[in-house]
Amino acid sequence: MIPITFCKKALVRTPAYRDKDSASKKHTRFAFALSLHLCVFACAIIFSGYGCAGSRQASSETELQKEIGLLKTQLQAHPEDPRLWRELGVAYFATRQYQAARKSFYQSFKGDTRDPKTLFYLGLSLEFEQRRPLALAVYQSYNQLSRLSSYRGLMKARYYYLTRRALQADMRALLAQERQIGADSLSTNVIAVFPLTYQGQNEEYATLSKGLAEMIITDLSQVKQLEVIDRVRVQALFDEMALGQSGLVDESTAAQFGNLMRAGKLVRGVYNVVDKNKLQLDIAAWDVKNQQFPVAATHVEALKNLFQLEKDIVFQVVADLGIELTEAEREKIQRIPTQNLKAFLVYCSGLAQEDLGNYAKAMQSYLKAAQLDPDFSWAVQKAEVMDDLTQVDGEPDEALAGALTLEEPVDEQIPLEEDNVLGDRLENLEENIDANFEPGQDARDATDAAFSLPLRRPPPPPE
Repeated sequence: MIPITFCKKALVRTPAYRDKDSASKKHTRFAFALSLHLCVFACAIIFSGYGCAGSRQASSETELQKEIGLLKTQLQAHPEDPRLWRELGVAYFATRQYQAARKSFYQSFKGDTRDPKTLFYLGLSLEFEQRRPLALAVYQSYNQLSRLSSYRGLMKARYYYLTRRALQADMRALLAQERQIGADSLSTNVIAVFPLTYQGQNEEYATLSKGLAEMIITDLSQVKQLEVIDRVRVQALFDEMALGQSGLVDESTAAQFGNLMRAGKLVRGVYNVVDKNKLQLDIAAWDVKNQQFPVAATHVEALKNLFQLEKDIVFQVVADLGIELTEAEREKIQRIPTQNLKAFLVYCSGLAQEDLGNYAKAMQSYLKAAQLDPDFSWAVQKAEVMDDLTQVDGEPDEALAGALTLEEPVDEQIPLEEDNVLGDRLENLEENIDANFEPGQDARDATDAAFSLPLRRPPPPPE
């Protein structure tokens, strides 16, 4: 069982400040947060034996420069102290000296390569310098850090936010270059699962399409012969093409979608809940590369048997593709994330809010799903990320303002279990980012060399 006590901060944090406010309010929030942060650190210096930095709040440019001067003086006596380098970087942030901030964070990193706070701010400084690929490389190291650190969560959240932004840009670039993409780019082992189209009127089941697609993608990902495109990437394409529930892919548009996704195979379908308690699913697996479009197979089952019906559909899709499963693959596909239908429906609502960028509302849905079924690990993991996203989403200055109010909690946080579907999903997302986000060679320095190595391939599906 996965406890949900880690979400205590989510229950007390007020996400209202994430509303889009005026520029002056953002600046005020930033200045106050920075003043508070530097004041706390100044007090910490007193107790560490380095001397007193003063207890005043650094609320003006002059006072910030004094803080920078004090930190430099302390570094003359303790040039190897990574904490002093880190806080000097934070002070440079306040005066918008982003290059100096990054160099300070890199010095801190050399002294302590696993300090979560240093890594988070180093990634943020790279964002301010428009080096997003390198920032992603820094943020991706979140899974190597202690789960007891709140900055680990912020790094994961920032990684998630940037990959979504990059995917949107990737889809726009693909659409702009659509005529240059030929059918020879299709791969027979790459498969895309499109959101199922809801044909009913009851809004309670409208978001079920996202959860069903999520489950089908997760199960197909267990098949070693297939490379499955992540749901978020598919959703990004749908968003860029302004497709909603009416955006049903048919034979005439299948080739276009296949080319854009480099997918030789597509899974698409429609569903409805009839007679209040029966689920009808019409689903088909198409071979776009070979122009084979079989008629959708109809499945009707009691709504309470949704999860087993989804498994039957996955096995049928795999069989239609001519793939013979191993016993280990079959066993993994049989796993069900939750037996609680109500919890799953709430989870689906969270996916819908997440796709819209409403992270606070998505978090509440995931928390509710986890409360309905504490063993529902997908919901627990999603709630954790959405909680952190409410603090550090948006442009870098907004993320910085949220992060500067954070102090490491003293209460114990419970690590998640090994079934970390979300961690795998995040790495899969990064693998899909277009190569045109790489910076030019003339912009490289020591920081680039440290973080521009190729990112790891996604880990295998959880055992």
